[in-house]
Amino acid sequence: MRAAFNRKIEELSKSLSITIDLALKFIVHYGSFSQYNIGSFRKLYGKTIVEAHQLLKNGVTEQPSYALFSNSFLENSKNQESDFNKDPFRLPEVGVIHYFENLN
Repeated sequence: MRAAFNRKIEELSKSLSITIDLALKFIVHYGSFSQYNIGSFRKLYGKTIVEAHQLLKNGVTEQPSYALFSNSFLENSKNQESDFNKDPFRLPEVGVIHYFENLN
């Protein structure tokens, strides 16, 4: 997916003769939420949605592409913590965030 994304950005940059500075950011979080309809749109809301949005505002944003996995996701998916960065950062509202250093 990342390679296809990068190829498309490069293709668009060349065809438009501009530099396009975009990257993929994945936020993986777990929890319950609600939704309601507004016309033809579905609106998600709840504590889990707020937490996911908070995860988007982090110190890792300087990285070109990344994926964040919250503790609630890791605990519910039974992933082993040893696969993740040993120096995670902490968001007071969400908790410790583990991340991969490289997405190749």
